[in-house]
Parts: sequence; structure tokens; C-alpha cells
Amino acid sequence: MGIALDSTLFVDLARRRPSALRKIEELDARRELKVIPTPVAYEVLCGILQTKSRTQAALFRGWISRFHVAGLDLPGAERAASLRVELSHLGKVKGTGDILTAGIALAGGHSLVTRDTDFRAIGEATGLVVEPY
Repeated sequence: MGIALDSTLFVDLARRRPSALRKIEELDARRELKVIPTPVAYEVLCGILQTKSRTQAALFRGWISRFHVAGLDLPGAERAASLRVELSHLGKVKGTGDILTAGIALAGGHSLVTRDTDFRAIGEATGLVVEPY
């Protein structure tokens, strides 16, 4: 089991938000595998490209090189699809990126570090362990 990191953490690190800085220090001290789901990398890179910030791009490349990138494989896609259907039945529609991120985390047995409250509903419906910061 490891820890998946959501885009909110990287955005908050770039903004030097104290809670994110404390969380990344805590995570650095833990010996668990840390992963970045590919939808998270995509989301962060889209934001960086939108702003055209070379500084932010360099920062993110440095951060991402420290972690394992977890791609969307068949088990992750199956978990994400199942999650989408389950949430739909509950009337809790979530964005595709969040669904894919949660599917990858669940399939890998990872908790998810985020401050995005949408993941609380996903966690309640699926058992995804959400670590707020």
C-alpha cells in the first residue's frame, strides 16, 4: 500500500501553503510508496501550460521526479468504471479526472492525499482512504 498525491497538493506547494508544506514533510518521513496518478499529472500540467510559467513547470518536474507515476491500467480502469456507476446510482456525480484518480488509487491499494472535498464522497462510497491536509 502507498500514498497517491492529488493535484491540490502540488498547487498548494507551488503557492507555499503552510498545510501543504507540512504534509509533504510528513510524507517524506514515511517509508510508503508515493505515487502520482496520471490524471493528476495531466491536471497539473494543464494548469502550468495555461499560465505558461516556466518556473512552475520546472518545480513540477522536480517534484514528479521524486515519485512513481501510476498510470491507468486495466485494474484501475475497472475500479474507476465501477466507481462511476456506483456514484451515479447514489446521485453523486464527480468529474472524470477525480474518478480516474480514485480508481488508480483504489486499484493500487493507496490512500489519497488531497484537500478536494469531492473525494470525501468518493471515500464514503468506496472505502478510499482520504488523507486531508
